[in-house]
Amino acid sequence: MRQLESVSAVFPEGLHGCWALCGVQDIARLHAACAGDAEFFRPLLARGLARRLGRGKQRQVRRKAAAALAVLGKTAALAVNELTSALAEDDTILRQAAARALGAGSARFAVAVPALSSALADTDAQVRIAAAEALSKLGSAALPATNHIFELLDQGNICVRRRTLESIGMLARLASPTVPKLAKALVAPLVQSLSDEDATIRLVAMGALASVGESAAPAVPHIATMLKDEAEDQDVRIAAARALGGCGSAAVAACTELLDALQDLDWEVGAAAAHAIGRLAGTLTHVAPTIRNLLASSQVGVREKAAEILGCFGSSAKFAALELAALLEDSSWSVRSAAALSLSKMGIPSTSTLNAIQAFLKHNDPGVRYGAADALGKLGYLAATAVPQLEVISVADEDWGVREMAAEALKHCSSGINFAS
Repeated sequence: MRQLESVSAVFPEGLHGCWALCGVQDIARLHAACAGDAEFFRPLLARGLARRLGRGKQRQVRRKAAAALAVLGKTAALAVNELTSALAEDDTILRQAAARALGAGSARFAVAVPALSSALADTDAQVRIAAAEALSKLGSAALPATNHIFELLDQGNICVRRRTLESIGMLARLASPTVPKLAKALVAPLVQSLSDEDATIRLVAMGALASVGESAAPAVPHIATMLKDEAEDQDVRIAAARALGGCGSAAVAACTELLDALQDLDWEVGAAAAHAIGRLAGTLTHVAPTIRNLLASSQVGVREKAAEILGCFGSSAKFAALELAALLEDSSWSVRSAAALSLSKMGIPSTSTLNAIQAFLKHNDPGVRYGAADALGKLGYLAATAVPQLEVISVADEDWGVREMAAEALKHCSSGINFAS
């Protein structure tokens, strides 16, 4: 028979030798065999591997059988019962291989949903990752997993709950593009955990929501509440700001909380809020005037974050260009640097803005002159009118650093390239 001849060509030991090997001693040969007579050989081999995966076999044989089934893809569904049972074994390597084999995406793997859901709380990270990936590939068949997840979260063991929440975030992120219904269903247990009395659980739940993206939109009110709660754990508030940054247009409802967080006494919370607003710039253009007002804040950190955010709005924040140019004279180097970078992102500067920047090239403070040269360099060809002044400063300024920055700015202003592009 042609099929048996093909198998023999790959497995010199013959079909009997193939069973002895369990397709496990040389997975490269397994690939080759399956490529030759897939329809004939894969089901035959899957059933043989399923038998080798059964209880009572040697540990190494069972591990390799599960690994070989993972190579077989959807045909491994013929061994779904054996693979499901393997997820409950004490052998970590076996559980890893079984979870990966169940990740082929076949509808016949739906019977493994309860076992895969339980594996989301596995003590081994690789098992949890493989289980999440497997569930994400099952489509709507994975929806019952939410019931099992709630059961896991009802357990008193904090370690089980923490691992489950981490896995929920991963699963929701994986499912968002293909099974949005599942991703949204998984947000509910995450929101529920935000009110947990244990700060660690709240942090893990918020971190999971931050990784979910726009599927976390239903949780925006809860996230915003935790962001503004100054009594809340710092790390939880930082994660809350990050989560809002990934919620897309739904985060508009939390813009007040984000703006307030910019001026938070905790610098890290403010920085996270600034990053979130920057990510949402296309959605929150209406808050740009409010952010411009923050450029006059007495707090260095607030001025820096406001300057940085305005650059994210691009040309739509051009109305703040003169205020940004004025910050090139700020006492803080970080504020001057943020202002210079943002100015470069706003497109063609007005004549008044360019004049304001160039005027600082004559400032008594070398730090201000440096910042002005930096800003002009970032504007590139858009600041070509400043070339004569930069040429003079690059050789005549009394400060070495200013001369170096002016020389660098000249390269950009003469190159036809805008820094922001």
